[in-house]
Amino acid sequence: MGHKYNRAVKRPVSTLLICCCLLGLALTASPAIAAGIPAVSDAELARALELAGANAPELQSALDASADDGTRRAAMRFTVASLPTCDLGSISAAELTANLDMALSVRTDFPWGSDCDLATWAHFVLPPRVSQEPLSDWRRFFLAELGNELSGATTLDEAAVLVNKWCGQRVGFKQTQRRDQGPLATLASGYGRCEEMVIFYVDACRSVGIPARMAYCPYWAVSDNNHAWVEVLGSDGNWHYTGGCEPRDQLDDAWFNGAVKNAPLICSMAFGVPDTLDDSVLEVDRTVGARYTRFNSTSFYRDTGLLSVEVPTAAGSTNAHVSVHVFNFGALRQIAHVQLDSQGRARIRLGLGSFVITTDAPVETRQTLVEISAGEITELYWDSLPELDSQILLQFPPDAA
Repeated sequence: MGHKYNRAVKRPVSTLLICCCLLGLALTASPAIAAGIPAVSDAELARALELAGANAPELQSALDASADDGTRRAAMRFTVASLPTCDLGSISAAELTANLDMALSVRTDFPWGSDCDLATWAHFVLPPRVSQEPLSDWRRFFLAELGNELSGATTLDEAAVLVNKWCGQRVGFKQTQRRDQGPLATLASGYGRCEEMVIFYVDACRSVGIPARMAYCPYWAVSDNNHAWVEVLGSDGNWHYTGGCEPRDQLDDAWFNGAVKNAPLICSMAFGVPDTLDDSVLEVDRTVGARYTRFNSTSFYRDTGLLSVEVPTAAGSTNAHVSVHVFNFGALRQIAHVQLDSQGRARIRLGLGSFVITTDAPVETRQTLVEISAGEITELYWDSLPELDSQILLQFPPDAA
């Protein structure tokens, strides 16, 4: 054990058995997702109705219409409680009911429809939106268009590839405005930026019962910019990546194959919050009107190491974080914002290379440079750190895998 990088302690994984449970993340169907639709409390539902304001009767009507069937009731409660505030105040009962009806129907209408459990279906097939795009009747459109296109497919993998080919024939890449456009607007224009292409493909997949989610690298470590793509559930029960509207003949193949081998962090998004959480979870927002889960998927794409930060004087703080930064577009850019626990500790799995770490905890200002190595735990004790040097060198070696 040695002291490096402003007193960051580097330890082989094998010498710190207490943390072994944190090191096994892969792009499998996350154990954080249980078998049933995540439960929603009456208090959470009441809060959603309160936030809906004048639109509350529409939500209540949709909830009442689903009350007599256990699966429908749980699915509608989960949807309503997980919607962002903008949707709570505007979505109609008819839209909510139609979304649920079509999402349930594909579980029996396609050979792969029931290949995922109800929890995975709730997080990655049922949602009426992907990101910040406007709501639209995308499910009905895609289902009508894609039904015949998939007549020869029998598995999730085959269907996902065929859907992407269909999407790639209709949508190409072009920079647009900062706010995401909806999938039908993307279809009408024939182009979108990467997140809009992701929204289009994810919605197309979900419309035919393929669990799909957005994944992204907040900022690359070896070049400017960032990127978003899609992960779809395969026939083997694991998640597989592909470019949105950028078809290939198989999954786990895309133009960014090389870039992800140097990614400092890769995140995957889920609508709502699972009943149980594990160490693959990077961030959870439980606030009704903004319920989502962000998973750390970096280990699937490349070798990783674990960063453990301790800020003892921040113990007991209710809203303190450590932030992880890389150099991109000529400045240090934040790629992660991890909340400190009640003991003032935080852990995050990262790709290999150098990172600048800061904190918003109520402690003396410090920022430090750490280097993450494959299979090692880097421990950072905040209260003993010196100031960051005025000149630093960030290194991001290519992944060896």
